[in-house]
Amino acid sequence: MNAFYEHHQDSIQFRYRCFDRILLNGLIQPFQQPERVLGFFNAYREGKRVTRRALTEIADQFQYWLKNRSEKWGAPLVEAPDEGRRDDFVHQYLRGCPSDRVAVILKAREPARILVAIGGEKNDSPHLEFKQRWVNQYNFYLNDKRWGRMFVRLCPYFPFSARVCLNQHYWLALRLREEGIDFQQCTNAGGLGVGSYFQDPNNPVQAGVWLHVVGAADSQSTYIYVNGSLKDTDVYQGTIQPHHGTSPVRIGTRDLHSYFQGEIRQVRFWNRLLGPDEVAALYSSDTVPRPGLVAE
Repeated sequence: MNAFYEHHQDSIQFRYRCFDRILLNGLIQPFQQPERVLGFFNAYREGKRVTRRALTEIADQFQYWLKNRSEKWGAPLVEAPDEGRRDDFVHQYLRGCPSDRVAVILKAREPARILVAIGGEKNDSPHLEFKQRWVNQYNFYLNDKRWGRMFVRLCPYFPFSARVCLNQHYWLALRLREEGIDFQQCTNAGGLGVGSYFQDPNNPVQAGVWLHVVGAADSQSTYIYVNGSLKDTDVYQGTIQPHHGTSPVRIGTRDLHSYFQGEIRQVRFWNRLLGPDEVAALYSSDTVPRPGLVAE
């Protein structure tokens, strides 16, 4: 039980439970397999070859559509800030924006799973593979009539993955206003940092086999690497505010009541975000990036 609740429970007059956020991942199922992509082009695009040039042309069409929508909606297309929270940055655009309208489109370099044509530029029959790449993606921020502030992220590269991020605190604020209940909405941050997890059903953990795991976070997202490859990324709400204190660093346990059942070794901490190339080198050759390394 939460210590604050346990101490003050007799004085609490109103309580609620809700998800801090809901992430909905969108995809076009037939486009998740290269052979089905070829079948789609054969059936609906008159057998057009899926070449590097064809994929580039498709991405260019997205850019034309994006520019048209930005101008028609009156929603500026801007670069995401390098520092600070994106929620704070977009507040100036969302404040006063009518419901169900896109207020701003943020361009940000983020990881995505995209289709890649392996072969020369003039190769008419390249090998198709899905690769994890850092690419420019576009985040559409809006004030939804029922959900409040939210954003939709679209990847401009085939197969056009999408993600919808719903903030339940804004949803609750709208419901309270509907009921005429007075309240003050504060930050979502609770001083406990952020968390993320990844489970791979196709490659379960095996006894006696070591895994190289890297967890990282910037001002907006968390990243999980397994054996040098990016496996998952999540958007979080709130602000990480690290500071000195008396609590110990906990590895393998969250609350000193449940524990990781296995071995952990070679733990290191950095005070900055490691890049994909640094993580890959750390796994493959144990090349330790020294800048920002604060403990090992």
